[in-house]
Amino acid sequence: MTSRSHTTATCFLGRWTRTGLLAGTAMAIAATAQPALAQLETGDEDSGQIIVTARKRAEDIQTVPETIKAFTTEQIEQIGFTDVSDLQVAITNFQVQETQQPGTAFVNIRGVTMQRFQEPSVAVVVDGVQLTSQYQILQATKDVEQIEVLKGPQGSLYGRNAIGGALNITTQQPSNMFEGRLRAGYAEGNAWTLEGRASGPLIEDKLLFDLSASHSDSDGLLNNVFLDEKADFERVTALRGKLKIAPTSDLEIDLRGSFENRKGGVAYFANFPTADPNNTDINIQGGALGVGTRKLYDASAKISLTRDSISVTSVTAYARVKDDFYQDLDFEPQAFLDAEQYVRVESISQELRLASEGGGAFQWLLGGYVAQIDQDASTFVMISPCYLVDPSTCPTGPVVGGIRSPFGINENRNRTFAFFGQADVELTPTLKATVGLRYDKDRRSQYSVDEDITRKKSFSALQPKLSLSFQPNDDQMYYATISRGFRSGAFNGTDYVTRMYDAESLWNYELGAKLKAADGLLTLSAAAFYMDYKDRQEYVLRPGTGAQTLFNIPKSRIYGFELDGRLRPTRDFSIEFGLGALNSKIQKTTPETLAAFGQTFVGNELPRVPTLTTTAAAVYTTDLTPDLTLTARGDWSMTKGVHWSLGNVNDHQNNVNLVNARVSLDYQKQIRFDIYATNLFDKAYFTEVVIPGFGAISPMPAGYFGKPRQVGATITYSF
Repeated sequence: MTSRSHTTATCFLGRWTRTGLLAGTAMAIAATAQPALAQLETGDEDSGQIIVTARKRAEDIQTVPETIKAFTTEQIEQIGFTDVSDLQVAITNFQVQETQQPGTAFVNIRGVTMQRFQEPSVAVVVDGVQLTSQYQILQATKDVEQIEVLKGPQGSLYGRNAIGGALNITTQQPSNMFEGRLRAGYAEGNAWTLEGRASGPLIEDKLLFDLSASHSDSDGLLNNVFLDEKADFERVTALRGKLKIAPTSDLEIDLRGSFENRKGGVAYFANFPTADPNNTDINIQGGALGVGTRKLYDASAKISLTRDSISVTSVTAYARVKDDFYQDLDFEPQAFLDAEQYVRVESISQELRLASEGGGAFQWLLGGYVAQIDQDASTFVMISPCYLVDPSTCPTGPVVGGIRSPFGINENRNRTFAFFGQADVELTPTLKATVGLRYDKDRRSQYSVDEDITRKKSFSALQPKLSLSFQPNDDQMYYATISRGFRSGAFNGTDYVTRMYDAESLWNYELGAKLKAADGLLTLSAAAFYMDYKDRQEYVLRPGTGAQTLFNIPKSRIYGFELDGRLRPTRDFSIEFGLGALNSKIQKTTPETLAAFGQTFVGNELPRVPTLTTTAAAVYTTDLTPDLTLTARGDWSMTKGVHWSLGNVNDHQNNVNLVNARVSLDYQKQIRFDIYATNLFDKAYFTEVVIPGFGAISPMPAGYFGKPRQVGATITYSF
């Protein structure tokens, strides 16, 4: 194993060195080329500037000393965005793993992953409100205006759950003119959607509203061959309402509320007859059809007051999640094991910020944050009596009349608070420094109902950040960053491996550049980074017990490189491209790990960390007539080198290449017709593979299929 890991690392270093030389050459060409006329990082050809707010103030993306990818309204339409999982075709070192139950997704940025029952690794912010639970991340957000993805720890501003980065989503704002849209769509799998939005003034300039609603219904595309039913059916209803109140010129109040009801297939894993995680010639054949429901309730109030070049912002938010599911636990036709799970999450949070406004050589931001997060989880396993005596005698279908055994009934409470600040200082006209610091503390408790025991533990951390940026002209910016990220520890539902897992932290060291060249022909951004990881939290589903457990890897590291660019040979045609490379290694584990798993994993690669990701897109837009515009976009993405378990044995996934395509006709920006295909070449692949001892409850590995090809069309009327 050591020899294989060494060989892999050597090959990776060779590839990375060649990539770095290629990127350096491109950057040198860009640095010596003519000044650009337009900022093309996110395709804004009209204003020549992209304004982002991911650092909690409005900034030109070209001056932000961060690796940041932004998507404008036009690009969001071109991609066909429905939720955050659609972004992975266009971002390097970024994956969204959909699995298990409706609405559940794990975001992975630069190998910093999420797992079941784990705190988020990425701060997800919607209209200035930071989500508090991983169950909220995948939402039917149909009215998005701009998306910003920051890579690397963002703890100094966002806190304990921004160890991997931040995802900032801005939805369309209430309008001072009456406007709206209606959209209908149909796709394979008998999937249809209806959407509507209306916005306008109730009192001109003073009171504005925005209402949106959507409903989608799909029979599914993946067949359970034993039941002869679609396993991935899904129905989603979503409502969102906003009020913007501006009683004076310096006071603004945003009130928002949303509701989502989602029902769909659950845990349609397929067992492998042999230990080959790339064998897609297998069938979903569980004896029971998994069904799950998730309901989201969100409400927030944002108050902004600006006086004498100082702004005060208050964000109050409430959220409630109800997530239930039933599933076949062994993924076989025989009635061996089934499971039920019920999760309730309720949170209320308050953030208060003071910040300088306007320009100047010194800009600052100070803030505080408190939250109360309650999560109750109850899991039950249904065991067929025949399974305990002679499994060969078990009938097919769901477990009927089995032994219903509680498997962790817990009430979890978290009281968290934080103080933070960040300052941008202009040292010279071309040299700036960013200094940030945040202190987070979580006070956690768990009451185990089935044991009648209460456990308590506090986790705290300082998260500093220091960036230096050098911008000799409008077309070049170079930066260096040192930052620390932190994710809180907590309690597992059972103690089969360990009851408590510790907090994790990492130090990130990064060098980057943002360049424009050749009168807007080319833009490039590049970054190299090294992350020193302490107590990384890993997940395992223990066979024979079904225990879902998080535990710590004391020491590991990840380093890598990213290159993103956009080339526009003509005004009508553009090419977007990206390359991301990662190398990971486990450097130290514990004696408890050896006792629990029979090995230490030292020298192995971290699971779910791809060694290479690439993206490419071609976009062509032309006016067919003065009233009719054609837009065609094709996206290709490739993921390579994923290991699915800590063991690194029989768990390596082959390259996954996916292609999406979309063609649009727009008449007078009022009537738009789209035809699209996702996974155009019908690539069969797995979004998750669970390995015995590391994730599979059965003796065989199991895979969770990604969505096959889907062709569909939409028509939109805007008014």
